[in-house]
Amino acid sequence: MAPRHPRYTISGFSTARYATWYFIDELRLLFDAGDGVASSLGSKCQKVQHAFLSHADRDHIGGIIQLNQLAARHEGGPTFYHPCDSGSFPALRDFLHKFDPKLPQGEWVPVQAGSRVSIGRDLVVEVGENTHLAHAGRGDKGAVKSLDFCVIDLRRKLKAELSGMPGPEIAALRARHGEDHVTETFERKLLGFSGDTPGFDSERWRGTDVLLHEATFIAPDAGERGHSELGAVIDAASKSEIGTLVLSHFSARYDADRIQGAIREHCRRVSLTTTVHAVLPHETVWDILARDPVWDGAQT
Repeated sequence: MAPRHPRYTISGFSTARYATWYFIDELRLLFDAGDGVASSLGSKCQKVQHAFLSHADRDHIGGIIQLNQLAARHEGGPTFYHPCDSGSFPALRDFLHKFDPKLPQGEWVPVQAGSRVSIGRDLVVEVGENTHLAHAGRGDKGAVKSLDFCVIDLRRKLKAELSGMPGPEIAALRARHGEDHVTETFERKLLGFSGDTPGFDSERWRGTDVLLHEATFIAPDAGERGHSELGAVIDAASKSEIGTLVLSHFSARYDADRIQGAIREHCRRVSLTTTVHAVLPHETVWDILARDPVWDGAQT
């Protein structure tokens, strides 16, 4: 399947237990803020406007202190969106205020599954529930402390039954009955970020143009530890009409050759038509989508 996404510049690092962060330059958007995010982004820290934090594990938030220090000097810093059921984020916010009270602070906004956050014209980030912490035995009963995120393009288009109608007649209907009478909202899933998760949610990610998904283990029991297993991710992706899949958060126990070989083996097994990229352990990748993919779905 040929990539069908807008040309985003996505850079990041994601290694299980160490750090995870992704920066999407054109959207001024950050997913998670693991250790090293500030030193890697450098002056680009000032471009971060929206930072969506999936959960409070240290490898996903360890870089916030320095990121906030660098970004906050520019127009007050980013807005941090975090799980509303997690008390760790208000505690971190309060610490930052006390640690450096003279520094302008970014805004901290609690969000919950099902909510949508506007990040620009026609663009929202839809928040989803993630069961990573519950599967790992670290979730409070009834609380949702781990989230995933999906950037959605909201556009209005002419209703199908009005196709071919002359413009003046459409304008007259709009004037008489309003915009909703002549157009309808069309949603396109541009970019998804799974966070840490025990599995692939096929319906959640169906039709997503670019999906950043974890594949921590090359083993069948990964879900029992709150993380995904490579083969299961590939299986689910093959049925979900994903445009481009970016796999990451691999355990550092695997080397590059084993990871890339396993990806190709599973993709070949299911004749995957999705293009697959990989962020390998301890590797910071600039402009992930510009690199040669591990698997080119267009050649299947």
